[in-house]
Amino acid sequence: MVPIIVRMHTPEQLEHQRWLKEITAIPTAAGHEGRVIAWIRSWVRKRKNLKLSQDEAGNLVLTQAASTAKARGTKANDKTVKPLFITAHLDHPAFVVHEIVDEKTIELEFRGGVNDPYFENAKIEIFDSRDGIHPAKVMKLDSKAKPFKRVTAKLVEATNAIAPGDIGRWVFEKNGCDPHMNGGLLYTPACDDLAAVAAALAVMDMLRGKPECAHVGALFTRAEEVGFIGAIAAARGKTVPKDARLICLENSRSYAESPIGDGPIVRVGDKSSVF
Repeated sequence: MVPIIVRMHTPEQLEHQRWLKEITAIPTAAGHEGRVIAWIRSWVRKRKNLKLSQDEAGNLVLTQAASTAKARGTKANDKTVKPLFITAHLDHPAFVVHEIVDEKTIELEFRGGVNDPYFENAKIEIFDSRDGIHPAKVMKLDSKAKPFKRVTAKLVEATNAIAPGDIGRWVFEKNGCDPHMNGGLLYTPACDDLAAVAAALAVMDMLRGKPECAHVGALFTRAEEVGFIGAIAAARGKTVPKDARLICLENSRSYAESPIGDGPIVRVGDKSSVF
């Protein structure tokens, strides 16, 4: 359970907080982001001035419908305003059902980067296609399996409702899996990167219909946790214009030099390079 600080008071901000709770509660995994995509599609249908499209890789592009023709460069003060896209990814480190061994034994892939000790006797929950929740416990880890780590999990109760492709995620016992506020902190199963999805949607909701912001859009990418698959496809397929500027939103763990509550972090590199 990952906490983030949220301070909201106005009706608009409380509405944004509701979206934050709803979106971060959605089960998602690399290549299996359908539930999040469905939530976004439903959200967009309820709003004027916004248009949602999907590229060949399944990434979502959100623009202002009335200004779609201007998305590649809006004139303002006789200068060309380059497109600006707020980006976030739709997946989170999670399990994906690989094989049903028997009514109580399931093999799952883990798509994401989590160290081996976290899998030892870990409690998880598996969501079937009808959103039924099935508690289970990790009994075995094969960390050398390719292309993803693989676990064998034992269900608490036998079922035939689970199928390959269903999503599993960690169970957080201390604070529960339902998003909730406690002492100014939001506790929720999947900040990375669904909290950023909620933030991007809140911005687009605030800017929609404003001609001076016609150049601002949002890009939601798939399968980030297994190698930026959607983001690379978006770049190669020219999902966004080459001259577009990007504000990439990401959620990461807290460190001594970046404690929760001290504000946002402007990131200028990663463990291998500066960009």
